[in-house]
Amino acid sequence: MADFVESFAASKPDAPALIDGDRVLTWAAFAARRDLIAAALRGIGIAPGDAVGVYEVNSAEYFVILSAVQRAGATAVQINWRLTADELSYVLDNSEAVAVFVNESYLPIVDDIVEGSSVKQWIVIGDDRRPWARQLEELIAEAPTSLPVETTEPLGGTMIYTGGTTGRPKGVRRAAFSPDALDPGFAEAIAAFLHVMRLDLPHTHLVTAALYHQGPIGYSTLALTNGGTVVIMRKFDPEDALRLIQEHRCTSTFMPPVVAKRVVGLPEEVRRQYDTSSLEVFVVTAGPVPQKLKEDILDAFGPVYYEAYSSTETALCATALTPADVRDRPGSCGRVIAGAAFSIRDESGNPLPVGERGLICCPNLRGTFNGYHNDPVLSQEVFLKDWLTVGDIGYMDEDGFLYIVDRARDMIISGGTNIYSAEIENVLHEHPALQDVAVFGVPDEDWDERVHVAVQLKPGQTITLEELQAFARQRLAGYKIPRELSVHVDFPRDAAGKLAKAGLRAPYWPSV
Repeated sequence: MADFVESFAASKPDAPALIDGDRVLTWAAFAARRDLIAAALRGIGIAPGDAVGVYEVNSAEYFVILSAVQRAGATAVQINWRLTADELSYVLDNSEAVAVFVNESYLPIVDDIVEGSSVKQWIVIGDDRRPWARQLEELIAEAPTSLPVETTEPLGGTMIYTGGTTGRPKGVRRAAFSPDALDPGFAEAIAAFLHVMRLDLPHTHLVTAALYHQGPIGYSTLALTNGGTVVIMRKFDPEDALRLIQEHRCTSTFMPPVVAKRVVGLPEEVRRQYDTSSLEVFVVTAGPVPQKLKEDILDAFGPVYYEAYSSTETALCATALTPADVRDRPGSCGRVIAGAAFSIRDESGNPLPVGERGLICCPNLRGTFNGYHNDPVLSQEVFLKDWLTVGDIGYMDEDGFLYIVDRARDMIISGGTNIYSAEIENVLHEHPALQDVAVFGVPDEDWDERVHVAVQLKPGQTITLEELQAFARQRLAGYKIPRELSVHVDFPRDAAGKLAKAGLRAPYWPSV
């Protein structure tokens, strides 16, 4: 985060910055605690550029510690609290973390790795104790009385690890969000994006998803940089989300599709118990969004649906879909915003004409992405000449609206024909018996691959392959019709709530 904390602590000290249950942290309190923790970090030898892990639940403390690490000039490594001990060990080693803030509830996991870890300082958030760690409050009590950081010193950055659905998580390191650190084109695009998305004024934002992911922390930070208030859900519950919107008059929220589905899936009589009229911006992204879900949100909450295309790597939200666009541009994730240089290109990096499918590419602007941390081989895979691509396939129409067709790795090749799983999923999501859908290719002796569909059913529902095929034939060409069906109680998901298709696909591709 940029040092907007100090600015708002001076201009609006008593205004609420963070609301976490019964705890309300004003801007003045936010700044004071942030500076104490930053001073404590410098006091134990954390130097500018060092990596410091933040292994904390959704909380006000999460924002304070993240900001404190950056104020000390270090890089805050946002750690997924769903990791296994082995995965945690990998992230800490790969990021070269020298210190880690750890919530006491995660200490049993750390117990398994602490002996072989290169981390020098463990700082416990909470009352539980370990002989190899110190308590956060004790650390603060021992901190220098004044912040040993000059206000002119640059802030540290952040590092987020991608979901790792195709292998080990990859560290995306980024400078602090500061106009001075950004390419002018990036700064222009951010300003245009905020205006189109109605996020350029102070607003009250509801956090519903895990803050270690780019979407939740990104939209929360946008609210804070505008002097707004962030209301934090520690654990998501769809009805509780409506209660918090009513109680705090929240004006914006961000949800991944799987979370948004649970909110609009509440019975209408439950939704009507809460006054959500304050809500102006309901952002859904971080994965493919079925057209039906977009329209369901409009029907339930009015003209508040917004969507954007971006990735952890690019950070830049290159498109914006407004409520007026949803039904006029079905399947689109928005129009390219002003200042967001953007292109559809072939695998050699050559531009493709309007309407032709290819790799979605963004310019590699200063302040966005400089490669995966400690992984030069994988870093090269996302660079295409002077462009950056994460493998999404899509096309643009003549008016500049983007349509995501598929992830490159999710494309099915059957009999030499490219079949895009996202297109099939978007149709099947409309079947009334289905809660969730995943389409992928499985080996076929004659056709190379055939189309498989995995589904989750709504309570009390059943379905057969023949019924699903009959439904699909109304909207899809014959070669796109699923040839086999599997029914699942649960779908594997990554830390961001995105479907981890590799887990569903793996049994069919044992050698991959």
